[in-house]
Amino acid sequence: ESHVMLPQLRAMHGGDRSRKLGLVRGGYRLPSALDNRPLNFDEFWARVPKALLVSATPGDTEAAWCASGAFDVAENERSPSGTPGKTSASEAAKRTEEEGV
Repeated sequence: ESHVMLPQLRAMHGGDRSRKLGLVRGGYRLPSALDNRPLNFDEFWARVPKALLVSATPGDTEAAWCASGAFDVAENERSPSGTPGKTSASEAAKRTEEEGV
């Protein structure tokens, strides 16, 4: 789900760099090891023209992207009885505010 994947994608570059800096400083790797790295968050999205992010509990990044109006949002909700239902994004936001969630 995207609320897990997006933070992992953000952290991948930093974690790799931190690990390799320790190895370079300790003399276990050459400084050129820092050149072989995963893409950072912005570099990744510059290479991905389209994506379908799915999450039952969207995180801050998804909420910000949707609030900007740059992305389409599709919602599929299930009632407590398990029957599928459809609610527009504005109706869902209104209900969330009313419920204090």
